[in-house]
Amino acid sequence: MNATKRFPGLKATAVAHRAKREKAHDLSSAANINAYLNKLSGVFNWALKEEIIKRNPAVGLKVPDTTPRRDKRSPFTPEQLHAIFRAPLYVGCRDDQHGYAMSGPNRPRNARFWLPLIGLYSGLRLNEACQLDVADVTLLDGVACFAVTASSLHDDTEKRLKTQASERVVPIHPVLLDLGFVQFVSARRSNGFVKLFPEIGMDATGYRSHLCRPGSGYKARLHGLHAPACGCFDLTRASGVSCL
Repeated sequence: MNATKRFPGLKATAVAHRAKREKAHDLSSAANINAYLNKLSGVFNWALKEEIIKRNPAVGLKVPDTTPRRDKRSPFTPEQLHAIFRAPLYVGCRDDQHGYAMSGPNRPRNARFWLPLIGLYSGLRLNEACQLDVADVTLLDGVACFAVTASSLHDDTEKRLKTQASERVVPIHPVLLDLGFVQFVSARRSNGFVKLFPEIGMDATGYRSHLCRPGSGYKARLHGLHAPACGCFDLTRASGVSCL
């Protein structure tokens, strides 16, 4: 719930005192607080350059983050994974537009269908999968693979990877092959597409993963349950659950 609706008429200091008094557990994480502090520091830096202030009071300001990095993103539970892949999109939906979460006779296989499966069976980060070129699906020694790379035939600066070490080759899982992924790629190639998922445009920050980001509502509509917004589709982190 929006904080202004949850605490109507209260100032930030009053909200903080109330949360402390009530020992609230649903507070902003240290990572989110530090992100806000970093943005605030950026505003002060601008003011400093414009000689509006003499020093940046937010330099080095942060709260301690005691949550181990490995615990910040939890994998979906087996029950959530089963719910996701039993959604209308995978068993029969109305269409691939507004009706993808409604039961129907169609089984469209575009970005909404493939992205969760690629995440589940390959471990690719969401944006890595969203920004794939058709040419990134290739054969190496007879094995179909994803080539996760920062280079693109579309634009040399169009792709984004978390680190340089993120460039890698990932074999395509047999389940994806059995579902017709190679045929899907071949159809994209025959139709002259450069991007594997051209229906996903780039947002203002240069990422294509906005379709499934927290706040987009896509995951919630897809499987009809309140799963963690940042849940991971990586099968290796989900105890080898077979969902299809």
